[in-house]
Amino acid sequence: MELSIIIKAYNEEEHIEESIVSALDVIKNYTGEVILADSLSTDNTIAIARKYPIKIVQLKKPIDRCCGVGPQLGYQYSSGAFIYILDGDMSLKPEFISYALDLLRNDEALAGVGGNISIIGGDNYEFLTRKKQMKEKFRAGSQHWLICGGLYRRAAISSVGYFSNKNLHANEEKELGLRLTAGGWDLLRIDELAAEHYVHGDTSFALMRKRWNSKYVNGTGELLRSAFGKSYFKDALIGQLKLIFLVFFWILFSILFVLLFFGKSGLFLFASAIVVMMIIAQIIKKESIYLGVMSIVNIHVQAAGLVRGVFTKPTDVFEKIESVVVKSVAETE
Repeated sequence: MELSIIIKAYNEEEHIEESIVSALDVIKNYTGEVILADSLSTDNTIAIARKYPIKIVQLKKPIDRCCGVGPQLGYQYSSGAFIYILDGDMSLKPEFISYALDLLRNDEALAGVGGNISIIGGDNYEFLTRKKQMKEKFRAGSQHWLICGGLYRRAAISSVGYFSNKNLHANEEKELGLRLTAGGWDLLRIDELAAEHYVHGDTSFALMRKRWNSKYVNGTGELLRSAFGKSYFKDALIGQLKLIFLVFFWILFSILFVLLFFGKSGLFLFASAIVVMMIIAQIIKKESIYLGVMSIVNIHVQAAGLVRGVFTKPTDVFEKIESVVVKSVAETE
């Protein structure tokens, strides 16, 4: 089989149909399969997906839900020589797959190819920031990792042990990229639209709260813990220096703040002024009071998640994910 498209989903009833239809539209040009890897959705995601000629697999235990589990769950059931990972709120573009497959067929050292992503919706801090960073983060050329999906060579995945770290609540694609490049494989991003991404409509604070409750913000700490002792630990560390610095800043500033509070009031006010100046600096940098304040709040939430993630004990990444087949391709409804 040439191509497997894995759609990872959790409560994606709003866009899952578009995602499945786009994947089926791609797969008709190849010998392939579409697999929906579902994290026990509680909405109509499965009911909608059952109408289509795809395989549906699902977690057995809600506790296993996280960003890293979906790709690996689908991978367990896939057989394609090339694998594309697609979110349940994304719509795949067939032209990208055609270009990416040609590149992978012609370059045996190439492990994966990514493209551009069009973000639709999202008026909260996280996605407004992502849109501003798109040009830089999605620059064409050689990459250390591919974010927001990519087409991968199965042989490359097999050589590094597994597709996606099932312990990671975020940064699963970064962790995969680090393993692949450390293993001598190349990754490439091309200037071609790969998918449209329909994003969360939550308010900034609501999304931050959701990220905290779902443990999404643990991803950075979990990534660092998983990379510790590996050849790519330095690369994983460099990408997170801002958050690591902030954690140490918290500790030092908290000690200073307490000492000054019980000491001279003038020094206490001076320390408080530093905090105010940091907020003002972010407002100027972001050219917006709203984005400036949100950036301060967000980075502190991310730093707290880093600490929580580092101290979260992982399970064996090589153990199969407990799951069931909800629907085989042959079944019709």
